[in-house]
Formats: sequence, C-alpha cells, structure tokens
Amino acid sequence: MRETQRYACHPIIPGETLLFIDEIQVSKEAVMALRYFKEDYPELHVIAAGSLLEFALEELPSFGVGRIRSLYMYPFSFDEFLMAQGLGLTVDFKRKAMADAPLTESAHKVLIEQLRSFYLVGGMPAAVTEWVETHSYIEVSHIHNEIIDTYSDDFSKYKKRFSPVLLRQVLRSTALQAGKKFVYATAARDTKSTVVKEALHLLTLAGLVTPVKHTDAHGIPLGAEENESYVKYLFFDLGVMQTMLNIPAGDILMATEVDFVNKGGASEMFAGLEMMKYSDCFMKPDLLEKPSAFDPRGQATLTLTGKIRMTLCGKIKLTPECDCHSGAFL
Repeated sequence: MRETQRYACHPIIPGETLLFIDEIQVSKEAVMALRYFKEDYPELHVIAAGSLLEFALEELPSFGVGRIRSLYMYPFSFDEFLMAQGLGLTVDFKRKAMADAPLTESAHKVLIEQLRSFYLVGGMPAAVTEWVETHSYIEVSHIHNEIIDTYSDDFSKYKKRFSPVLLRQVLRSTALQAGKKFVYATAARDTKSTVVKEALHLLTLAGLVTPVKHTDAHGIPLGAEENESYVKYLFFDLGVMQTMLNIPAGDILMATEVDFVNKGGASEMFAGLEMMKYSDCFMKPDLLEKPSAFDPRGQATLTLTGKIRMTLCGKIKLTPECDCHSGAFL
C-alpha cells in the first residue's frame, strides 16, 4: 500500500539503483557530495533524509539549486490508517459516498469508531504499526512519547545556538493552543515575542508545526489579504498531540457523536492535517483561514494554495484533488 503511494509521487523504473542516506549529517561538504552525485552519476537516484533535515539545511551558506528536489512527507491520512488495517473496502465505500447516495448506517458506524481511534493513534508509521499489532492505546502512547523524546534530543543536536528548552516549550504550546489564535506571551513567559517567532519559524521548517494565517479573502489571490498577526498552528500529528497533552482515551472513546465532532481544536486539527496530506507532495502547504463573523458556530473556511477546499461548521467535508496522499512508509 505504501509502495503505491511512493510511486505516485516519484516514479522509479525497475532496475534503477537507489541510494538512500538516512539521518544525514548536514554540512556544506555533504551538500557538495550530492552535487557530484548528480554530475558524475546521473543514473543513481540519491535520497537524503533526517528527522529534522529542513531544520538543519537552514544552517548552510549554499544549496544545490537545480540538483536537489524536495518531497514533503506526512504521517498517514485517515484513509491510509484504514488501509493499514485491511479496511480498503471501507475506504472505497467512503470515497464513493455522495449526498444522494450516502453511506449505509453500518458503514457510518464503523467509520466513526475508526475515527475515534485515529484521533488517539494518529498517523505516525510506528504508532500505526503498534496499533495494528496490539490494538493497545497504552502501547501506542509509549511510541508517541518516544517520538517526542527523539525530537527533543534532535533539538539539542541541530540548534546548539538556540535554546532546546524554548523549542520544547513552544512546541507544547502549539498543542495547547490548537484551534486558537497563537498567543506568544502564553507560549513562553518572560521571553520576547521575536524570540518565540524565531522558534516557531524553526519548528515550521522542521515540519513539526504548520501555520494557518487569517485572510479576509475578498478576492484572488487569497493570500493578498492575509494577516500575519492572527495565526493558528497545526501540530504535526493528532495522536502525538493527544498524548503530549495527556488527553484520556475515554474522553474520545466515550464522547457522544455530537461532542466528538465538536472537539474544538482537535477536529480543526484533523481537518487541516487531512488537507495537507491530500495536497501536492512537491509543494509546501500554504493554509489560510477566513473565520465568519455571521455564523454563531464559528464557521471557518480553510484554503490550501489559493483554492478554497474545505468549510468547517459542525460537519467536515474533504475534497482531495491530488493522488500523492502522504509520503510516510509502513
């Protein structure tokens, strides 16, 4: 299943040689080496990866322009979470459902229960694998904590000139402020907003958070009226976020359908992350939001790369336009 998604993003002809470099130690010399691979061995496909690769690349004085292509990968989408459990037929039913041909009651119940699990498990490959093998939320939370610890350790490795403690504080604050305008003073008290902004910039480069900017959206391009002083942030994975905030599994599993749909920041997080995962995997996500002052339910329209794609107002409707989906591997 994951192989199919990879080929959809970057076709590889059988028989070609592929060199995969994991946890690359990014330096000027490393990037220059990639340049020589391109010039001397053009038939060799080279993939460089690392937990915070973009984070580290900003330190470089130069980059291999024209010789390096970026592919943006995300945790599993909800559809991929279902497929990993062998529920491909359920995914087909969901994708074919229309207003005049809705899901059956039984299929709808299955999807609601699976969505509850997805809120707690999330889409990180190791967490999904653990869930498929054990169906234990406790074991999955252990995986989440390992992921959080790993990123925290990498903060120290890659940003020795920037406080790892502050990066951890700001990352946690994006989870605490999910679905709300981000308040810099709340993220780290007694710290200048400019310093917090720099931490958010680094976390955005790392792919751990994604900004959603406010826009009046009176015309195209929508970003022409964006307001950078009003920004929300999407945490990189819903399951990891729930574990970081110590959300009891019972709060999700035992909630009524009405309460579950209106879980505030969590539901908005789910919708925004799904949009990213169904977007073009060769482009960085550009999310905008237009809150409506006329809807008492707080209706908001989320847009991606200039196209209106989703409206949140109690019900969630996804309109994916790309076959790339997410690029994580199981």
